[in-house]
Amino acid sequence: MPHLKHHETVTHIMTPNPKTIHLKTSLSEIGKLFSEGKFHHLPVVDGKELIGIVSYFDLIRVSFEQSFGVNDKQAVYAVLDNTLNVSSIMTPDPLCIQEDDTIRNAADKLTTGSFHSLPVINKDHELVGIITSKDLINYLVKLY
Repeated sequence: MPHLKHHETVTHIMTPNPKTIHLKTSLSEIGKLFSEGKFHHLPVVDGKELIGIVSYFDLIRVSFEQSFGVNDKQAVYAVLDNTLNVSSIMTPDPLCIQEDDTIRNAADKLTTGSFHSLPVINKDHELVGIITSKDLINYLVKLY
């Protein structure tokens, strides 16, 4: 049976330098990023400092609330761009993990929270990566 590496850090399984957005990013641009990318979370940064996170679910939730009855995606994004901004849908100051923290600690945080991603920061509180529930599952699959 494989042996878990108790002291392996999150840098071994995180996505380094994830795609990020800023407070001025339009919600239509966020929608485009989600539909073109293979990710469900976008860290919000001010310079290199992490200030929030937007999930695909956050965008879907406000899309439904703001555009009930509108069937055209472009029209939905136009409504969103004119009524909401990133700061109104992001989770501010998300729970983070340090880059030298263990995978076990990341798993503990993800299983006790109601979220599916952890931004990874360095000692200067700069975003260096992101770890998701899927990253943890892929790690376990490789072990077993």
